[in-house]
Amino acid sequence: MVCEKCTKKLSKLATVHVEKSDQTAKRVTNENKLLSSKQKFKPASEEFKKCRICNKMTHHISAYYCQDCSYQKGICPMCGRKQIETAKYRQKMVTEQNGATFAVDVEEIAAGHHVTPVDMTTATSKLQLEAKNKQERDEALAKDKTNSARSIINLITEVAKDQLIRYVLTLFDDLLQEDKSRVEIFHDYARRQKRTIWSWFQGILTRNDSFIVNQMSAIFSKLACYGSVFMDGQELQAYFNFLQQEIKNSSNEYINTSVRCLQMMLRKEKYRRKFVEYDGVKSILLALNGRANFQLQYQLIFCLWCLTFDSNIAQFVQGLGIIQPLGDILSECSKEKVIRIILATFRNLLEKIDNREMVRESALQMVQCKTLKTLELMDAKKFDDPDLVDDIEFLSERLHASVQDLSSFDEYCAEVRSGRLQWSPVHKLEKFWRENAQRFNEKNFELIKILIKILETSSDPLPLSVAAHDIGEYVRHYHRGKTIVEQYQGKQAVMKLLSAEDPNVRYHALLAIQKLMVHNWEYLGKQIEGLEGAKGAAGEEAKEVKTRT
Repeated sequence: MVCEKCTKKLSKLATVHVEKSDQTAKRVTNENKLLSSKQKFKPASEEFKKCRICNKMTHHISAYYCQDCSYQKGICPMCGRKQIETAKYRQKMVTEQNGATFAVDVEEIAAGHHVTPVDMTTATSKLQLEAKNKQERDEALAKDKTNSARSIINLITEVAKDQLIRYVLTLFDDLLQEDKSRVEIFHDYARRQKRTIWSWFQGILTRNDSFIVNQMSAIFSKLACYGSVFMDGQELQAYFNFLQQEIKNSSNEYINTSVRCLQMMLRKEKYRRKFVEYDGVKSILLALNGRANFQLQYQLIFCLWCLTFDSNIAQFVQGLGIIQPLGDILSECSKEKVIRIILATFRNLLEKIDNREMVRESALQMVQCKTLKTLELMDAKKFDDPDLVDDIEFLSERLHASVQDLSSFDEYCAEVRSGRLQWSPVHKLEKFWRENAQRFNEKNFELIKILIKILETSSDPLPLSVAAHDIGEYVRHYHRGKTIVEQYQGKQAVMKLLSAEDPNVRYHALLAIQKLMVHNWEYLGKQIEGLEGAKGAAGEEAKEVKTRT
């Protein structure tokens, strides 16, 4: 063995056990010879210690003492628990593994038998070595379920070495993956302790070791999904917040593991609403807009697909703008699994939503993303998956039907709601603005609010130029347009663009400001004419009165 403090080699000095009861003490020792005082390593102190667990006066079972750093360690031989941590008397280790507590055999020590110190790796490997198949592992775990759960929990929460925790977590995850019903062992133990199984492991998610954190996260999701006990309350919120942070972190090397945990959670209907309530959809969209490889794209879109099975949630996520990024990925991706999951998500948005207006809007957004052209190209290919072929046919039929009834204003609305404004013909058609300017007031000025939001948040010169142009045209063709635009802070948003870097943005912002001012001048001119007319009429009336008198 090597000293954990100074890395000097340690020698076993003696195997000692002392049990003290009342006023008598019995000491048993083997025939090992203590090292000479000239040697570097000296015998450990024979001081009695009281175990906090079993309340018995004991001496350490195996003593190691380093003269260089005064390091000594030991465990209670009566209960096998680590007890003391001081400069000269530190804990050894808990010799427990996967539900089987390998307690020290005190009688064997008393008989003078030699007991080899067991390190953690050896202890945690015991079950794997002795139980070579699932049946034997089940039998080993079933012998004492309470000790099984307690031992694994203690190994994870009480051991300080990261390397040992990694090993135990991997073994724990393998046990749950091999047989999902094993999670009930831990839920039953937690129920008897009047707490939840996750309460023991919350602190593990905050450790610095990324492997430990993500392995623990995978175990969290299995415990939450495999058993009959569901995670809820603050524990669920904390776990979803943790997953969101991991997903949004582009430098996270275990991001696929985090998304896999989210996939597992969102398969359960109970967790979907809570995830949406905790604003989790935005984290998925943020990750999709990043540089995600096709496997990560598939996993993230799978999460969105799970959410679209609920009608209310489908309406909500559609309103967050999930169609546009999915449409972009669909037009560029060649991986069949990614294509399949996107089309399945689109189909849910058209089938699961009860609101007809929302369904129609979804179809228009898909058309706006050029999904129809992509579907036509896919239709020419031969796919072996019958579900994929069926989805292509369904979407093609529904989108063609929506295009037939599409008016110029509907097309404009779909473009504005997508947030991806372009110089399509309707923007510069005088007839379009003359006929539809007043319709911009529908749904509580929805289109005006979206245009102003684009002016405030977008960094793309093209949408900024188009939005500024459209604000000016609305003001020019609707007599109360200036008041409405100012009411929603649109004038300030346009004026900020006068200092934009792009010359086209500055140009269209200047034109919009001119239209706002011209409209104001016309209004003031009418007011002045009205006042002058009123004054003239009043003067004539006064003259008339004087003449009569």
